[in-house]
Amino acid sequence: MTLDRSVALVAVAGDQRDVLARYLTGAGFDVLACHELTVAGSFGAVVWLAGDGEASLVAPVRSWLRTGRPHRIVVVTGRPAMLRELAAAHPERLLVLPAPTFGWHIVDALRAASTPGPRGA
Repeated sequence: MTLDRSVALVAVAGDQRDVLARYLTGAGFDVLACHELTVAGSFGAVVWLAGDGEASLVAPVRSWLRTGRPHRIVVVTGRPAMLRELAAAHPERLLVLPAPTFGWHIVDALRAASTPGPRGA
């Protein structure tokens, strides 16, 4: 299986998003940084740096999982337990990382053949 290198990086505009976008690009990914993402189907992966003010983590992730793409969804959040059930139901596509996390953890999650359930819940 060939790894689709297209990644939507969903995060509030700022230094954190810019640094991670450069890191992912340096790791060989084609990154589109955006504040919101409604339709994720044109990307191989989505990385969401979910802010503390996110009312619901479940609804956007569930909508992205409904289709065959993106193949991988990585959510970095201070509230990983909110996605525990979804991650357990879709371990091959959804990885939830506790915030804060390092760029290499996200790269590892994007490159992984399959993913375990949520960490740090």
